[in-house]
Amino acid sequence: MSRHIAWQLADAGTSIAANYEEAKAAYSRRDFTAKSSIVLKEARESRMWLRLIQAESLAPIDDVRPLLNEANELVAIFTTSVKRLRIPLTAGLVCLTLVGAYCLSYVTSHFHF
Repeated sequence: MSRHIAWQLADAGTSIAANYEEAKAAYSRRDFTAKSSIVLKEARESRMWLRLIQAESLAPIDDVRPLLNEANELVAIFTTSVKRLRIPLTAGLVCLTLVGAYCLSYVTSHFHF
């Protein structure tokens, strides 16, 4: 059983790097988002296998803990990236426009030129 888990972890873990390389070569924002989502999925799977290894004491905790910490960091990074990528570019422009309009309104109402 532990050999199967090791192979699953190796498969998911190496898939993160391979899919990230594919994402960097994406042709569009949509393609990059889709490929980054696969990276996130594989990072979550790797984290799950590491949690299982830790819970079942299949490896020394001192060996698993740094890997689990790194997996948590990768999941956090790619979760944030994918969430930001899924926000339409126009939404960002609308926010910038609204903030810019507010700033202009504030400046003109508080300062007399």
